[in-house]
Amino acid sequence: MSEALTRRPDLVAGYAAVKAAQAGITAAEADFLPKVWLGAIAAHNRVTFDVVGLPGLSQTATSRGVLVGVSLPLFDGGLRSARVQEARMRAENAQTSLEHQQKTAVREIVAAETLLQTTLQSAHAATELVKTAGTAHDAALTAYKAGVGTVTVAIETASQLLTARQAWTDAWNASLVAAANLAFVMGDMTVPKEGWLH
Repeated sequence: MSEALTRRPDLVAGYAAVKAAQAGITAAEADFLPKVWLGAIAAHNRVTFDVVGLPGLSQTATSRGVLVGVSLPLFDGGLRSARVQEARMRAENAQTSLEHQQKTAVREIVAAETLLQTTLQSAHAATELVKTAGTAHDAALTAYKAGVGTVTVAIETASQLLTARQAWTDAWNASLVAAANLAFVMGDMTVPKEGWLH
């Protein structure tokens, strides 16, 4: 069950939303900390003055420097505290939403598994019904050929055999649909696979 929950895209997205909301709390709390910054400047300038017939003049200037700064948060009228509170509320909402999605997913998986078991039992019962109807039809047909049975009974048992086969086909198709539904709610069919169409 836990492995199935890790494959469902809706739960993966919900988990990512929780992590993003928790990162939002960390970012909002970081506004209370002092900020240190470092900057560097490097410049090189060369000016040349040249007149035909006169010696050239040139001047080169180089500048370099490092800047270090610190900013300290002093007073903001409660704005940073409000941002932290808002980030915490977003994280709580994301966590609540994820828990709700997980509970819904568990219910869907349990319901799909129960439906699959039910349809498989129906298919098994339909298989037994086909065997029984086939035996009855064979007996009625043999009796008719031997002259001790009626054509009405043979036709009736043939009709019952056809109905049993149709019931088996319906039950088998329902079990295939239920199996596909279970695979889907468990997250097995949400990623492309080469063999889905083979």
